[in-house]
Amino acid sequence: MISLSAKDVVSTTAVISYVAFICTGLEVCFKIKRKGNTAGISVFPFVSCTVCAVLWLKYALLLWDLAMLYVNTIAAIFQFSYTLYFYTYTVEKASAYFY
Repeated sequence: MISLSAKDVVSTTAVISYVAFICTGLEVCFKIKRKGNTAGISVFPFVSCTVCAVLWLKYALLLWDLAMLYVNTIAAIFQFSYTLYFYTYTVEKASAYFY
């Protein structure tokens, strides 16, 4: 029989829920694709989530917590990809919409 500690259960649940959270940016990217541009959509959520994921990744490296390393590596890659996707559909590249 497999014995799971409370830490294992919380860690696994956190990883699964965080990966689901990371994927919420896909909805905005699909909206951008349908519209063909980023008019009326702010880049701020993508940039702030990218910065947050990178900071959590640095923290995970300091602790050498493998679950945190795994999930925040995925988060940083996805969020950076969302930001690049946003940028490619921005008409006026010099004035990305931050508010």
